[in-house]
Amino acid sequence: MKRLIGADIVMAEVKEGVFYLDEAMIVTPMARDLLRDKKVKIIEGVKPRDPETKEAPRGAPECMDCSECVMDTHDVAALEPLIRQLVAANLAGNTKGFQKTVDSQSGVLCVKAETVNPAPFDTGKPGDKVYITDVVSLAESPRLGFGIMAMKEGAAFDWTLKYDEVDYIIEGTLDILIDGRKVTASKGDILFIPRNSAITFSTPDATRFMFCTYPADWADQ
Repeated sequence: MKRLIGADIVMAEVKEGVFYLDEAMIVTPMARDLLRDKKVKIIEGVKPRDPETKEAPRGAPECMDCSECVMDTHDVAALEPLIRQLVAANLAGNTKGFQKTVDSQSGVLCVKAETVNPAPFDTGKPGDKVYITDVVSLAESPRLGFGIMAMKEGAAFDWTLKYDEVDYIIEGTLDILIDGRKVTASKGDILFIPRNSAITFSTPDATRFMFCTYPADWADQ
């Protein structure tokens, strides 16, 4: 059975700036976009290819039918049913390390937020304790992306949003720094951050929050 690689776990598969794509993997569009944004080199198989092998153009807006592309054009049509099949196989149990139930006919789903254990997120600064996990796939929610983020030990990182974002603070305190000003949200508060905002996500101690983004597949906008 093929293994689904989502945006929540893809960076954990990267070794020394390289993602090795084998035949048993299915990489979601959101995970593909994350690899592209992080400028990770993608190599098919378990060993590096010959140095003369053509690499995929970085930031290509569409498939260029090149040897290093995460998804080849023949796989695109088959991706959604494969994802749905994998999701359906986990309807009653644990999905990607957390509990999620899905009504396959309506698409209504429920995630047990307390069971989500976000994966390490590379902010570009060594030592940052930031963690993130998407809790839905693009197949499940093609318009809205959402998941859980956690920040520990006073972590802070810069980010420019290419989407509108709503954050619900589950615990702790989240500070949004923008143009020398600070907006603070605490447990139970809701934040809205407009698209194209250049901000710093920061916490004085630690925080855990749910994020919701629109559009979900923002890298293709």
